[in-house]
Amino acid sequence: MAIIFCDRYGLRAGYLKPWRNWLNEQEGQIVFKRKWHYFRWRIFLAVLIVNVILLVAFIMYIFSHASAEMIAPLIMFYVLLWLFPWLMVASVPTPAWTREMEAYLRKFNAEQRMADSNNHCHIELK
Repeated sequence: MAIIFCDRYGLRAGYLKPWRNWLNEQEGQIVFKRKWHYFRWRIFLAVLIVNVILLVAFIMYIFSHASAEMIAPLIMFYVLLWLFPWLMVASVPTPAWTREMEAYLRKFNAEQRMADSNNHCHIELK
């Protein structure tokens, strides 16, 4: 179903990949679990805010305790070994990007319903 979706709207093959945990196919339509996506988005933002606060605290600690030549490597160590890997593993598509995907899904599902209703017409001859 995802292949048909991407082909119909000229989207790249992996367009739906960021939402794969919240998408299901039911009765020929793609269903998005919005509630769980936004729950995960809020957790992501909360942890991101904590990480930024920790980064600022770490930088303040480094400036007061480390020598000038060690400040940049320590900050890079924190960012490269903790912050970036966490962002790569745990990132969640933004609400704006998700709204765009949902608009495509609504249009696709409406077209699928129309196609299904046209295919299921039964005429009985007497």
